[in-house]
Amino acid sequence: MAARRDKMLRDAEKLAQKGKMDLAIQEYEKVLKAYPTDVNTINKVGDLYLRVGRVDRAIELYERIADHFTQDGFATKAIAILKKINRLAPQRLDIFDRLADLYIQQGLVVEAKNQYQILADWYAKKGDHRRAVEIHRKLVQLDPANHMAHLRLADMLFQLREVDQAIEVYDRLGRVLLERGKLDEAERLYRHALEQNPPQGDFMVPLCEALLSAGRTAAARELGDAAFRRSPDSFGLQSIKVRTHLTFGEADAALALARRAVHARPDSSAAQTLLGRALLQRESPADPERVVVQKRAKREGSVCRRLPEIADPPGLTQPPVGAVIEGLTKSGDAINSVRHSTCRVLAFSRKHTRY
Repeated sequence: MAARRDKMLRDAEKLAQKGKMDLAIQEYEKVLKAYPTDVNTINKVGDLYLRVGRVDRAIELYERIADHFTQDGFATKAIAILKKINRLAPQRLDIFDRLADLYIQQGLVVEAKNQYQILADWYAKKGDHRRAVEIHRKLVQLDPANHMAHLRLADMLFQLREVDQAIEVYDRLGRVLLERGKLDEAERLYRHALEQNPPQGDFMVPLCEALLSAGRTAAARELGDAAFRRSPDSFGLQSIKVRTHLTFGEADAALALARRAVHARPDSSAAQTLLGRALLQRESPADPERVVVQKRAKREGSVCRRLPEIADPPGLTQPPVGAVIEGLTKSGDAINSVRHSTCRVLAFSRKHTRY
């Protein structure tokens, strides 16, 4: 068999040397038909087709070689052949995708990113945003620290009206920036997100919290208000607004919003604490409601202070009641939540203690 193949190859080579390319190709095709996995022969025939200007047939044969190398695990050789095809037919977008996959297998992340970026730019230029989104998702997965890829992905999702997914991407990137202490970059990102006019605004809470913590109350108020107009029932944004109202001395507005939060969440200790903070900072110290709350807190606080004498049985897995009560009564934020917390402590005490 080998002798027969060698003779067929010699005949084809002689014809090629004499410049009889068509006849040489015919002989080589006979070899390929008899030995379809002979990679070296496939490559020679592909080169001959290229010499006579039959690029499509040459590429078809080169792809067969790339397939063989890929299946056999020779990624480096497959990459070399695919790059050859890429030079001959740069419009073949599937080749970029295959190259990227092989680069990833080889651990060549930068090279893979370059292939994906070419694809993403091509699809975006042609207006094929869905394919561009698919490629940008791959870029984000490949390089999670690539902020620009996240931003482009989110913007494209907005163009496709995939609003929830777009906000999820903005929020994920924003939180990463905040965790790294890049508050200015995070603010620019969230502002950009708001410029896309999303229907909801509660994703802005982490930024507003960070701005308040940094003392940038004006920016927190501006962005919090913009977000609140979109999501007025978000407790996170209600809390932001109450705190900014109090910062700017708008106690009545803060109290009205805090009451609304408690009304919507009567069992929420966080809402109770928010209302307590608003009541404590109300302008008039003689305000009847404030006085009532303070008296109630004082009365129930005295009951609470007696609870440690009876409510800390051995083996208690929760923090000692005394420590809980001390924290509550010392916290200026928690006056209006004392009653709520006391009820819980009493119930716990009755369950675990005999009188």
